[in-house]
Amino acid sequence: MKANQNGFVLINVLWVVSIMVVLLSIHSVGLRYLTTATLAQQEQIKLENALEAAVYLTLYQLYSGQIDPASVPSPLIQQINGISVAVELSATDGKADLNYVSGTVLTRIITAVVPDPQQAQNLSDAILDWRDPDDLVRLNGAEEKDYRAADHPFLPANRPFIHLSELQRVLGMNTAIYQKLRPLLTLHSGQSTVNQNSAGLPMLQALGLDTANYNGSFMNPGSNRIISIRALPESAESAGTELNMTLKLTPHDPDQPFQYLSWDGFEPNVPQWAGS
Repeated sequence: MKANQNGFVLINVLWVVSIMVVLLSIHSVGLRYLTTATLAQQEQIKLENALEAAVYLTLYQLYSGQIDPASVPSPLIQQINGISVAVELSATDGKADLNYVSGTVLTRIITAVVPDPQQAQNLSDAILDWRDPDDLVRLNGAEEKDYRAADHPFLPANRPFIHLSELQRVLGMNTAIYQKLRPLLTLHSGQSTVNQNSAGLPMLQALGLDTANYNGSFMNPGSNRIISIRALPESAESAGTELNMTLKLTPHDPDQPFQYLSWDGFEPNVPQWAGS
């Protein structure tokens, strides 16, 4: 028992050191840019640094037991240098994997954010047509000829999605729908269904499931230990700036307690694929 306690203390100490190094690095990088930046740029740099620091602070609190995965507040508010940052944690197996989710589940999720049932079905089929390898058109879907007829700037890839932002290229998708769908989707669960025990409140509501007993849990013993973290400022003046990460937790490896799977920059309203 004592050996286990010593091991736990050692991991905590390593994490404190790691977090301090990360936060100091963020701060030093920010200072380097602040010396030549305009006032507006300075405020943006401070904000981005605060979001990144809030993510790492949350990870430390999660590993050190200060946050209980079974009942974490959503969002969790972190105070970083006078900036209030809202941090949302979610397990990827509680989301819909865009490359594996069944058509039935996908349609139900889209219907929750698109009021027109026919539009929701069209978009669902178009997404499935985008990711499948053939040129066969689903009943309400879209393949190359439909994109050309609509003078769309992109053509269906006929392969799995590489990045969630690629969803914005699908015929029928728009920014408003994408921003509502994005928090419900992932590329990292590898499942055709959604783990209801790991699903957040918005996903449970989208699937039409009972939310009376929802307790804020985002991870359970059966979860895949891959989590999504979204950090955004509470201030309405800073709306539109956020940081999204997907990480694989490896708590038994003190040298690398997590691995980056994806990192989305600070301005999600500007498509990451623009110009690609």
